[in-house]
Amino acid sequence: MFQQMFLLNLERNRKREPNGNRTTLLFSRDEALELFHNVLSCLVAFTGQRFLDYNITNQPAAALQLVAKEVLHCSEIVRNMLQKVTNAAQFENKEVLDEVDGQADIVDNLNISITDYLAELFSKGVLTEEQATQTAKMMYVLTDVERISTLCRDISASIREKIDKKYNFTDEAMAELEKSLAMIEKNVFR
Repeated sequence: MFQQMFLLNLERNRKREPNGNRTTLLFSRDEALELFHNVLSCLVAFTGQRFLDYNITNQPAAALQLVAKEVLHCSEIVRNMLQKVTNAAQFENKEVLDEVDGQADIVDNLNISITDYLAELFSKGVLTEEQATQTAKMMYVLTDVERISTLCRDISASIREKIDKKYNFTDEAMAELEKSLAMIEKNVFR
């Protein structure tokens, strides 16, 4: 569907020459499709969004299933962040901290995308009362997931400062941090 729209827009946006003919494209249809896939891959990598489809917002049951999948995807990213923060705390690995920060950005973008998508559903007035309740519940879950992501980013910043300034956490403090992170993972992602 998106490929067809991309190719159609590509065709429409070709300029007309003074004689009325359309200019030729600088690349073939196959090259245009490859470009499309590259752009789409970059967009998915930046936003993290995989499931939301604005073409089905008139079908609230299907749209809410996509939202649920996207929230689950978001929570899996945060679960991975928790594991990485724990690893970075133990082994003082700055590369892992960079990954956590990047994943936190993706979670922020997903939060915005999901919220905008739900706002679109609400604005169309197509949700039943039960669907609106289900949407509110998903928003609560999404808010909690986003908070955990923010906490992971904050812990990542603290670990980075510890590494940069060569602070030493006591064994007791490290054990408490690891215990807290394990408790969050166990209680949230059981």
